[in-house]
Amino acid sequence: MFRMAHEESMCSENPAATVKLSKKTSSTIERRAFTLEELGSLLKTASGEWRSMILFGLYTGQRLGDLATLRWTAIDLESMEIRFLTRKTKHPILQPIAEPLKEHILKLCSSDDPSAFIHPELALRYEEHGSGSLSNQFSDILAEIGLREKVSHKKKPEGRAGKRETSQISFHSLRATAITLIHEAGISASMVEQWVGHNSKEVHGRYLKHGREALAQATSKLPNVV
Repeated sequence: MFRMAHEESMCSENPAATVKLSKKTSSTIERRAFTLEELGSLLKTASGEWRSMILFGLYTGQRLGDLATLRWTAIDLESMEIRFLTRKTKHPILQPIAEPLKEHILKLCSSDDPSAFIHPELALRYEEHGSGSLSNQFSDILAEIGLREKVSHKKKPEGRAGKRETSQISFHSLRATAITLIHEAGISASMVEQWVGHNSKEVHGRYLKHGREALAQATSKLPNVV
């Protein structure tokens, strides 16, 4: 209720923003990864900041909100690393930059302000309307290339009839794609977990940490889709 009121500018802030809801486990729909052919179609159709977001999503495996609000200060091209502090888990990640992503970053128009957003238009939309608004935009791109049906983004009615249908494919599928591609290249599960920033198997992670060279090698296994 408070989130909707905030999105409609009926209140200046959401007093329940920090309340964490329990995850729903009733859904049987599993997110799937993109195929390389689907990625090619996606990159041909998307433009501007969305095309950039897709490349960042594939080559970092990070979530929509973290990429939409990524700042230039997080990127160090000298050491070829990106720093993330994930919004969902508050988990810090230091990730090597894949060569195709580096080439893309060098083509972007950087700001004189190092704290500026890399994707300013999407960052503003995210801060004003939340991730749902960006998810809707990405859904429209997917619908344009036939990966999901075109849906209305009008608010649903209350109750069970108003529940939003979950799709097997979304922006989060880029995270699944990156993980799948690295796994298929023969990289160990523990290294992939550290690379993408999963906080599962926490006890195991306390004892096993991979060095920068090993993580950079894992990053290099991602194909050049550009």
